[in-house]
Amino acid sequence: GHAWLVARLAAETPGRVDVDALVGDLALAVEAMDEPGQPERDWEHRPGKTGDPVRLADRLEEVPAFLGVPVNDALGFFYNGAYVLETMPAALWCFLNFLDDPEEGVLAAVLAGRDADTVASITAAYFGALYGVEAFPDRWTGPNLESSTRLRELGDRLATGPGSA
Repeated sequence: GHAWLVARLAAETPGRVDVDALVGDLALAVEAMDEPGQPERDWEHRPGKTGDPVRLADRLEEVPAFLGVPVNDALGFFYNGAYVLETMPAALWCFLNFLDDPEEGVLAAVLAGRDADTVASITAAYFGALYGVEAFPDRWTGPNLESSTRLRELGDRLATGPGSA
């Protein structure tokens, strides 16, 4: 699902993303994996949750309903943890909720706690796929970034595909 979404965003035009179509197509791509669903983690201690299995495709389809909701409420619902049922919807929410402000979207993921590094890196991947490295402030991507030259080389190779030098 993550790789599919990155590829889709790389083909999108910034400023023209149809959120409903994007989320619907993503849910269909994830649904093709035919996963049966899992109970949410710590459901016994989370208001409104049950031990019923939740499928990732269904959880992803819930993301648009939470756009505009305060960060703590949205990520409290999605539970931004290290489990794909939590991670991908939380990152998708941070991306879509701050679609026009990549720095705020990544910071929302970082400041939300739990598995912040994973959710923030996935969120950043979505912004990077849509906008390119220009989406991020220079202090995040400039020459003062450790191994910046090597990271750019790897990114370029990833973007150009197999067999690139």
